[in-house]
Amino acid sequence: HEICRNLGVYTTPVRILAGKKNGTIFLLPLWSWYHSSWDTEPDLPADLQPPMDPQQRVSDFRMCCWTPLESSDFVFGRGGATSLHLAQYFAQRNEAWIQKVLELQALEGGEILSYSH
Repeated sequence: HEICRNLGVYTTPVRILAGKKNGTIFLLPLWSWYHSSWDTEPDLPADLQPPMDPQQRVSDFRMCCWTPLESSDFVFGRGGATSLHLAQYFAQRNEAWIQKVLELQALEGGEILSYSH
């Protein structure tokens, strides 16, 4: 978090006062992890895809180690064979932030801008 802070990257919710006329903007960064069950769009045609194996395009499966999160239902591997464990873990981390920002919005008005990687 220190590197992000030094670079001015928000890693926690922040309120931006845009002035009385424009109101408040709440920036809400969200923890997230991809799961294939959420990918419902059709694949791009082959001529628009990068000329490499999908496993080489995405390093998540090769570069990440989740040992502290592993459980009996945890699956994380090549070819997209993953359990919902990681996606649910990260989604649950958002709940407290989402609730607090919604409470502030109800009190102060304004807009919420959420984002993830």
